[in-house]
Amino acid sequence: MEHSPRRRPGFHPSPPRLASSLIVFILTAFCAVFPLPAEIPFIWTGVERVIVIGDLHGDYENFEKIIKGKGIELVDSALHWSGGKTHLVQTGDIMDRGDDARKILDVLMRLETEAEATGGKVHVLIGNHEELNIGGLISRYPDYVTWHEFFDFLPDEYRRTQERNLERRILRAEARNDRRSPEDIRIEFWNDLKNQPDGQRQYLVGFNDRYGAWLLRHNAVIKIDNTVFVHGGISEKYSLWGIEKINERFRLELAAYELNRLLGVEIVPPVVERKIEGRTGSLQIFLENCVSEQDRRRKKLQPPDPRAFANALDGVRVFESLVGDECSNYTDLLVLLEDWQCCRVDFSEAFAPSEELRAGCEITVCSRKLYEGLTKLADVTIEAAMKAYLSDGEIKALLIRKSLIVEKIKSLIAEKGEAAVLF
Repeated sequence: MEHSPRRRPGFHPSPPRLASSLIVFILTAFCAVFPLPAEIPFIWTGVERVIVIGDLHGDYENFEKIIKGKGIELVDSALHWSGGKTHLVQTGDIMDRGDDARKILDVLMRLETEAEATGGKVHVLIGNHEELNIGGLISRYPDYVTWHEFFDFLPDEYRRTQERNLERRILRAEARNDRRSPEDIRIEFWNDLKNQPDGQRQYLVGFNDRYGAWLLRHNAVIKIDNTVFVHGGISEKYSLWGIEKINERFRLELAAYELNRLLGVEIVPPVVERKIEGRTGSLQIFLENCVSEQDRRRKKLQPPDPRAFANALDGVRVFESLVGDECSNYTDLLVLLEDWQCCRVDFSEAFAPSEELRAGCEITVCSRKLYEGLTKLADVTIEAAMKAYLSDGEIKALLIRKSLIVEKIKSLIAEKGEAAVLF
């Protein structure tokens, strides 16, 4: 039996910050129409047989051996589903280290449909390596992506163009009597390209166009009968969270970062891989040499430029008003002591379908960059990007709050002048 989540009717008491091992990640824009979070099930009961596969990291050969293996036999000789009502759970980290992540994903995507037709299920959970690739942070870890994996996920047209460039390079090398073999030149070429910004951008586009979009239709955590499945594990403290809240938090963090990116600001920090308490996962980065605003006040740390710091705080407040989050949670407001800029984490209480600005979040000034983003960013662009994460009601409320904020700032500019309002 399959259980669908309930949508939250409004605000809830603030939960603790999600454990690092539960992988809260970032996102790029996905403008295809995905199932809303409310439509993505996360609990199943009455399942007689469950097969679980852990980290694959591009090892297609062993993946195929497992699903064909004696006593498991999830597929036939042609790799079509033969597992009946079995549930296959893959707990994430399909990507990186090995060469054949795309081959694994292609098989899993097909098996997902085939299993469904026979009453079975294929569950692919999102691991930290999937999120590093979805968000583009994989470029910070150049050794993770092999040149084969890089090549496989490039957009077709870009790949063909680069293959022509490679052919010309090989011909030039042969004309110079270069002693390197064509294969050595080929490996060098693709390794160089995967470390260049243009190659990394194209890889990100190619991966997310199909595979990242598909992965975002899946959960970070599921429960089958009495067993919870997640990449990296759940600490005792955060096991008290409901699965729905964990998966919802995951998507709200994605929504907040994506909106931040669309607006062209850097209020929401990115995510990196970290190892904490022996568990490897991904978490929203807590930058070095920074403190929460709560600790800054407790320690009575004073900024070198109080006015600039006050402006930075106010810029975060405008964003908090936009996403409908509280503006007095100083634990989740981080201050970078190197330059005294501010950023915000934990959006687990954001994006409720309120069509009013929250009380206590008075807007008096705004950064020029954020204001320009708010005025220039089309509603249709926001709507398309947020469909992956939010319900229709939440998106509608977000757009209404955006309009209210723009009108408020315009009113302040008319009253006080642009110089007094925009910084």
